[in-house]
Amino acid sequence: MKPPVLVAPVPGRPLILYVAAQERSIGILFAQKNDEGKENALYYLSRTMMPNELKYSPIEKLCLALIFSIQKLKHYFQSHSIHLVSKANPLKYVMEKPVL
Repeated sequence: MKPPVLVAPVPGRPLILYVAAQERSIGILFAQKNDEGKENALYYLSRTMMPNELKYSPIEKLCLALIFSIQKLKHYFQSHSIHLVSKANPLKYVMEKPVL
């Protein structure tokens, strides 16, 4: 009945980045806690994967979603601290694989 409304970020507060990868699509959501402690949605992006990306492992799909969010929303990463929320740790995976 009441869909979430996207709001502008409050300067000085950290952002929360939710990253998700499904079988054929990836999605990201930027949120920020308000004064009452509830999260407000700031930005949402999703896209379907290309045929060659469908062969990626689940952790590689999460890394793809993280890279996608960094490329599209670079200004948020440059001006706010970000807390990453995902089922696995894509940053750890990238740091352990020097080839990537």
